[in-house]
Amino acid sequence: MKTIFVLIILLYSLLSPAQTGAIDSLKSVLQTQRDDSNKVNTLNGIFKQLMLQRQYDSAFPWAGKALSLSKKINFQRGLGTSYEYLGWYYEQLVNYPEALRNYDTCLKIRLAGGSKAIIAKTYDFIAGIYSAQSNFPAALKNVYAELKIYEAIGDTENIAKTLQFLGEIHNNQGNTPEALKDYSASLQIWKAMDSKKNIANCYANIGNIYSKQQQYPEALEKCLSALSIYRGLDSTGADYSIPWCYSLIAIIYKEQGYSANRSDDHTLAKNYFYKALEFFFKSLQATDETIYKESVAAIHIHIGNIYIELAQFSKAKNFLEKGLDLSKAIGSRLYVQYAYSSLTNLYIAQGDYRNAYEHYSMYVAVKDSIFGEENARNSLQEKLQYEFDKKQDSTRAAQDKKDALSIAELQNQKLFRNFSIAGIFLVVSFGGYSFYRYRRRRKLQSEQEMLNERLRISRELHDDMGSTLGSISIYSEVAKNRSAKNENADEVILKIGAASRELIEKMSDIVWSVNPNNESFEQLKNRMQSFAAMILTPHDIQYEFAVDEETATLKLSSGQRKNIFLVFKEAIHNIAKYAECTKVYIQLSCRDKLFTMKIKDNGKGFDGSAIKAPDSLGGNGIKNMRARAESMGAVFRIDSGTKEGTVIELNVNI
Repeated sequence: MKTIFVLIILLYSLLSPAQTGAIDSLKSVLQTQRDDSNKVNTLNGIFKQLMLQRQYDSAFPWAGKALSLSKKINFQRGLGTSYEYLGWYYEQLVNYPEALRNYDTCLKIRLAGGSKAIIAKTYDFIAGIYSAQSNFPAALKNVYAELKIYEAIGDTENIAKTLQFLGEIHNNQGNTPEALKDYSASLQIWKAMDSKKNIANCYANIGNIYSKQQQYPEALEKCLSALSIYRGLDSTGADYSIPWCYSLIAIIYKEQGYSANRSDDHTLAKNYFYKALEFFFKSLQATDETIYKESVAAIHIHIGNIYIELAQFSKAKNFLEKGLDLSKAIGSRLYVQYAYSSLTNLYIAQGDYRNAYEHYSMYVAVKDSIFGEENARNSLQEKLQYEFDKKQDSTRAAQDKKDALSIAELQNQKLFRNFSIAGIFLVVSFGGYSFYRYRRRRKLQSEQEMLNERLRISRELHDDMGSTLGSISIYSEVAKNRSAKNENADEVILKIGAASRELIEKMSDIVWSVNPNNESFEQLKNRMQSFAAMILTPHDIQYEFAVDEETATLKLSSGQRKNIFLVFKEAIHNIAKYAECTKVYIQLSCRDKLFTMKIKDNGKGFDGSAIKAPDSLGGNGIKNMRARAESMGAVFRIDSGTKEGTVIELNVNI
């Protein structure tokens, strides 16, 4: 009878967490209880209610009492609950290492005797901590373990929730195609269950993915649909659905502002930026800063970036520094990295290159710790392991039958096996030694390739950026001297601005070329198309891309990607400046491991004999293109004639 009464009190307290009467009732029951499992449940119940009311200091002693009694009476289920609640307690205090330690202890207890559903829930808690720390491979490992359990027990609702969590992690990694698959799979389940809030969540997340893929109308449509559903729901307490949706809509407007700036439509860009600020401030106003600390940090960084674009640098610095401080306080390396990157852009815009370099170095250090090659490899390994385990589970029964037949057959062949075992041992030993030699050669080759890549990036940073920074330094001194003499320094200041923009463009090209997310040919093609649109459209030059299907599976090294793009970039710049053409035809093809890029215009052309003496053509454009081609062992060719247009062709062996 006493057990039933305690359960009723606990149930009542769960349904009414804000009522202190429930806690008083539990404390009253506690006075008459013996040191048994019921008392442990009551102690854990008091702890939970105090946590729900965010009375963290008051809650902590009750967890200790529950833990101590559970150990005393060897009550494993109560012990697991106590460690779970302690993990929750430390998570709320943003003490992630201690939270993880308690969750791990909880998992070990539950693996020894807990239900599958509660084990899956514990994996979810652990994954949440790793995700908050930007340790995405570890987070994925636990989420896949959770998903595997829910699939085994047929828990459809939690399968959908876990798929959403997977989408969030893949999105934070920058793996938007995989995130879109996760969210779409989750959406289908929620639609079948008619769960409106979760449908809205998926719409908002898919809208965020579309925004990152620069599909802005589709992104806005999804997020507005989500907002409409959220507004129609009865949200209570500190629900973050609507503020979150405001933030996603603001990000879409912000990205459209960037796009308009790239097209030199600065009036439209400014309109988009102010629209983004409107929604960010709406989100900030509606957000409980004591609960959603990570979201508040992200919003401050977004607002700071917009103020950079609006040249309101003082406001930008205030918001970015607050966003950085909040990110550090909660241990979010992902947003710390974002804040350092944004501060780098701010200092570049202000011409403070010393601070820009320092913050860029800190950005690279944090980024490498999150998205390094080993990190990406581990993430893929966790997904492959999950897929493998899933396949193994589905075929286990059939495999057991095959194993039984194999055992019977092996018994019949026992004598033959005994005679063969010595030979097999020799073959295996030789094969193992050969495999070891092969792995060692591959490792040494990989290390050498990595060293070469680092040296290449170092040279490019020194060559491409050192000279530009040197020019800026010289121009700055000239401007300073002219100002001191009351002379006009406008021309020098314009040169400083041009050099700064060149520096930003070169830095963007280097970062893009080494980003592992840009390894596919599709990414290179998209960047080429975007650049052509940005340069040719303002000059009223029509252009056409023809891309062969064979290029879809093309694998290029980071050096090849960078040089091909820079040759393309130089060619498009020259066409826009000198060709006086109306049409440009661009063909990308691949035949028998030979990649060909052909760019043809219908402009005025030039004397073909000048090709043999590039210096006579004015500028270093053709010399630069030839040098890029030679650096990757490619063949570069130009055909032109007066009033006959120009054809530029690059052939690269893959």
